[in-house]
Amino acid sequence: MTRRVRAAGWLLALAVLFGGPAAAATDVSTLPLNASARTPPNLIIGLDDSGSMDWEFLLDTSTGRFWWDGSTGWDPATRTPRRNPAPGFEGYGHLLPVGTATGGQIHAFDHPDGRALPPTRQFGWLRSAAFNPLYYDTGVTYKPWAPAFVDGALRSYANAPPSAAPSHPAYASGPALNLGDDWNAADALWAANGHRFYVQAGMVLPAGTQVAAATPVGDVCQGSSEQTLTAEVTVPAGRACWASIPYHPATFWHPENCAPAADCILAPDGVTRLKRYDIRAGNRFPSGRSYADELQNFANWFSYHRKRKLALAASAGAVLQDLNGPRLGVMRFTEANA
Repeated sequence: MTRRVRAAGWLLALAVLFGGPAAAATDVSTLPLNASARTPPNLIIGLDDSGSMDWEFLLDTSTGRFWWDGSTGWDPATRTPRRNPAPGFEGYGHLLPVGTATGGQIHAFDHPDGRALPPTRQFGWLRSAAFNPLYYDTGVTYKPWAPAFVDGALRSYANAPPSAAPSHPAYASGPALNLGDDWNAADALWAANGHRFYVQAGMVLPAGTQVAAATPVGDVCQGSSEQTLTAEVTVPAGRACWASIPYHPATFWHPENCAPAADCILAPDGVTRLKRYDIRAGNRFPSGRSYADELQNFANWFSYHRKRKLALAASAGAVLQDLNGPRLGVMRFTEANA
């Protein structure tokens, strides 16, 4: 499954070029494709600018995002993530919510396409490149985008600052996340809409979660009064709500022959074991990088590669920046007259 999705992603990357800040430093035709041009384009680029390009999942499902059914998001018959929605349950397109200010996610927090999956051990496999190839892979060195023409001037892109990594590199004043610091109740936006996670029946909430609940030890997703959980609680059947969940943003799960424990899980395929790596000072990583280098690599992934549109912009820029003589024509997928 991973190899197939990765191959599809790379092939698509060769066919997609994001305009504006995502474009490589190459001339792009501004004329419609059906208009007569003095020099016709010799390379046609199909630009997928649909809302799904904002998602942080690339799974072998009907839309590429994650579907939960109350007990699992895995289909044991096909040995792949659940392909279609389950009645009464919502899907997920995001893993690291940063709000909807310019440069953040494009769908509202309560839009069906704007929900963020809890950052819990239960879903550690979706924060592993072994199952979600769009997620951070410690075996890859992530680089900033290639230089781009933006507003008539050439812009170069630098390493993303880990302590304030921008959600989108084109918007320096947009949302940013401190990747090396724990996200918890001390953060100003801890309980703000757009920064919370959508939890549904069957999902396990860790201690420290702030959620609507009758008590700090149970009966969650009920009433208007919020509690901070003092014990692990499972969302009851028929309920769903938003919750603030403590987590370390710079975290990934890596295939490894580890003993099942808090930092080691058995993936839903029943075969792969995944070990959790929090990128913190003093920890070692499979890549052999130092803490500072691993955190920088994660920051570059977050700002330049974590979403479909960011990854394809990076890929297209890398492919096209060294080409000589291309005359590009761009067609947006959502243009009715294309």
